[in-house]
Amino acid sequence: IVRNNKLPAHILNLPWDKNKLKKEAEYNLQYDGLENYLVLDTFTPDGIELCDVMYIEKDKIYLIHVKYGFSAPIRELVNQITLSARRLYEDSKSAEKPYLTKIFEFLKAKKNYPLNLSLKEFKELFERKIVYVFAFTSGLANDDNIEENIEKYKSNIAKYSLIQCRQDMQTSVFDLNICQIKRK
Repeated sequence: IVRNNKLPAHILNLPWDKNKLKKEAEYNLQYDGLENYLVLDTFTPDGIELCDVMYIEKDKIYLIHVKYGFSAPIRELVNQITLSARRLYEDSKSAEKPYLTKIFEFLKAKKNYPLNLSLKEFKELFERKIVYVFAFTSGLANDDNIEENIEKYKSNIAKYSLIQCRQDMQTSVFDLNICQIKRK
C-alpha cells in the first residue's frame, strides 16, 4: 500500500523533530504562509476537519491529514480522512457548497490569508483532482522507513487501519497517497 501510493516527495518535505515540535499543530504550522499551502488544522465546520494542510498544484489539490507515530492514533487519522472525504463528496453535489463556503470564510478571516481568490475561485479549486494524504511519522527510535521495515512496526491497529483506509478510499471518488514524514 505504501509503495504503490506514495505522495510526491516535494509536498511534505519538512521534518518533524519531536524535540522541537511537540504537537501536531506545531508541525502543521510550519507550512503556514508557504506558497501553495493552506493550513486548516483544527478548523472543523460541521464538526469535520477538511484537512490539516492543503497543498495546491495546477491540476490537483492534496488534502493532508497528519499524525505522529504509527500506532493506535492512526485510527483517528483514518476516521478524519474518511469523514472528510464523505463530507466533501456530499458538498460537491450541492450548487452552494456550504461546507467549502465555511472553510473559505475561515481562511479569509485569518490575518495572513495567502491566496487572493474569490469564493467562486476557491470553490473551483475543488474541481481539480483531489488526493487525500495519509501522513505519519515512524515513532520508532531510528525513524525506520515503514516500506522497508514493516516488521519493526508492531501496532496491528495501525496496520489494519491503513489497510481499511485504503479500502474505504478505493470506493470513494478520491485518490489516497501515503507519506511517512521524516523526523530530521
